[in-house]
Amino acid sequence: MAEVIGQLLVTGVLLGLMYGVIAVCIGIIYNATQIINFAQGEFVMIGGVAAWVLITELHAPLWLAGVAAVAIGAAMGLIIERLVINTARRFRPPLLTYIFLTFGVSIILSNLTMFAFGTNPLIFDPFLGRAPIVFEKISTSSQYALLLPLCLVLLAGLTFFFAYTRYGKSMRAAAVNEFGAKIVGIDVGVLSMMAFALSGAVSALVGFFLTPITTTSYSIGLAFTLKGFAAAITGGLGDFRGAVVGGLIIGIVESLGAGLVSSQFQDAITFLFVIVMLVVLPKGIFASMVEERDRL
Repeated sequence: MAEVIGQLLVTGVLLGLMYGVIAVCIGIIYNATQIINFAQGEFVMIGGVAAWVLITELHAPLWLAGVAAVAIGAAMGLIIERLVINTARRFRPPLLTYIFLTFGVSIILSNLTMFAFGTNPLIFDPFLGRAPIVFEKISTSSQYALLLPLCLVLLAGLTFFFAYTRYGKSMRAAAVNEFGAKIVGIDVGVLSMMAFALSGAVSALVGFFLTPITTTSYSIGLAFTLKGFAAAITGGLGDFRGAVVGGLIIGIVESLGAGLVSSQFQDAITFLFVIVMLVVLPKGIFASMVEERDRL
């Protein structure tokens, strides 16, 4: 039994890191624009589909498929921000409107993908082959093992970006006080474009690494959005530390629920846990950056 739980915990941590990265991407857009992007999971799907086309149809090398997936994810983020978000912003709609707009974008992208590639799951071979990695009677897919360094590098890179770069510091400033950021000359519109592009690129890279494990298809986007959002609000919406911790919690709960109860009920168990967490800690585990903005 201990080995089974250990196996489930390892899987849960790896899944959780992935959900944490997606939650961070949701937080990037939220902190820069106050918008919750319900098309976030579609960036994961787009990254996987783009890589599948390049690898299986065009026989491109892995590195080129990865670069192209990231570029396409960033471009899609820019297109959504310019065509949908920026256009709507001119009419000063309530923030709730943006939720429906991004949800509509999610539906459009998933349906266009279904029309172009059908409903069958798409997959390509794992980067390091199909042999599992075994350590102390606990095994995992080599592709899952790659997610660990990927997520750690991405999280470290994003931390560096927001702590030490000009644009990262500007996003943090706008997150705390958007009006004050405008007064000191920070272009909030440019930050919005950067947030969507960065969020799209990182999520697409996750999709590229994830497709050999779980496959990809037109319908996966909403599930990733919901679990990424659940991780974000569990940790504290807008707080990147909380996004990672929330992702780990969601991944472990999902893995334990599937392994110890039933995979049919894993989502129900996961979201029931999120509901209980939010009843006990309505602001999440960590205080959100938004709280600081609201105090100013």
